[in-house]
Amino acid sequence: FRNPMVFLISKHQAPSLASWRPALWIPGIRDFHRAQVQWRLGCDHQTLMEVIPAVLRAGGFIVYSQDSGKITAGHLSNELQFLHHVTIRIARQQPSSVVLEVTCGSAAVCPAWVPLVLLFSIPLCWIPFPDCGENERLLEKIKRLLLVQGAKMNYGILMLDERHTARGSTACKEVSAAMPATMVFFIVFIMGPALLVLTFLNFSGITRVAYHGQT
Repeated sequence: FRNPMVFLISKHQAPSLASWRPALWIPGIRDFHRAQVQWRLGCDHQTLMEVIPAVLRAGGFIVYSQDSGKITAGHLSNELQFLHHVTIRIARQQPSSVVLEVTCGSAAVCPAWVPLVLLFSIPLCWIPFPDCGENERLLEKIKRLLLVQGAKMNYGILMLDERHTARGSTACKEVSAAMPATMVFFIVFIMGPALLVLTFLNFSGITRVAYHGQT
């Protein structure tokens, strides 16, 4: 699944998908594919806002926006190109530390390479699909980047405290172990959308044939 065209489509559609992120609209349902953590870091606010975008880009994340108290970014999974949306915001500032609230969630039930992905993802925003722990792994990756890259750049960022407020879902680990990933992909992303399209065409009347002599 290394077709360059797939990655090109994903990269083109990712910004609009990150802007809408329909899978994160509905409270409760979004917690199946969202992880959130608070970090208390021994670093000043200004330094942190300079370091975070640099380390995110170094780790393969796409930085979408940045202001004095909030950074948004995205990450496309290596194989199926699912978009994971990251929000990093300053929750509290203290004299010698900063509390960051970091959220990572799956932006849509469909991969970013699916043509017109928003057209499919918005009607399916209610599906509570599991993230297989991927969002929590990305949070760990961001933490590692901050500490390691921060040390390399002599910023001296220290992790003083960590508190998880949402952990996403690992429910599909057993499923993926019992069923080949290719079969899951085919059923969910090929057969499912195809049946939806065929059902729509059948009930919309688009496929009805007009016979000569009929009024």
